[in-house]
Amino acid sequence: MKKRKTIYMSLLSHISNGEVLDGFSPTSDIYLSKNDKKHLKNLIKHLSKCPAEKVLSHFRLFVRLLEYRMDFAINNLLETTPKSSDLHVRSVISARIDNDSDARIIMDVFEWSEERNDPVFITTDIKDIYRNRDDIIRLLREYKFLEADPFSILHIRELVA
Repeated sequence: MKKRKTIYMSLLSHISNGEVLDGFSPTSDIYLSKNDKKHLKNLIKHLSKCPAEKVLSHFRLFVRLLEYRMDFAINNLLETTPKSSDLHVRSVISARIDNDSDARIIMDVFEWSEERNDPVFITTDIKDIYRNRDDIIRLLREYKFLEADPFSILHIRELVA
């Protein structure tokens, strides 16, 4: 969201200076994903259809509505995954997964799996999670002295194959 806010502020400055919308290009130090580029293109297309004297007010309204929707979403979030606090589990998982975000996901899956029968974790991540699934499961079994796997790890392609 910070990236898009930076883009919006840059666009606001561009519009405020009376510059042509078609000529807008955010600073090169901001990486734009394909989704960001499509969003920006659609926003500029929408603003280009507005009368010139109303572009700025339409854009400000867009930003206000976006901020309102973000506040609403944040205030209505429900906790759906546990926040793992077991530091030893964290070190066990981090020993196998270098990516901290993926390690935290596996920690949450591990805690979540304790409350379920035959849980299955489905991932799109190949590099950190799927390729290391056997080692991850083995490490968790050894750590908790489990007889059975705490959960299964499948790649999404296995569901559609």
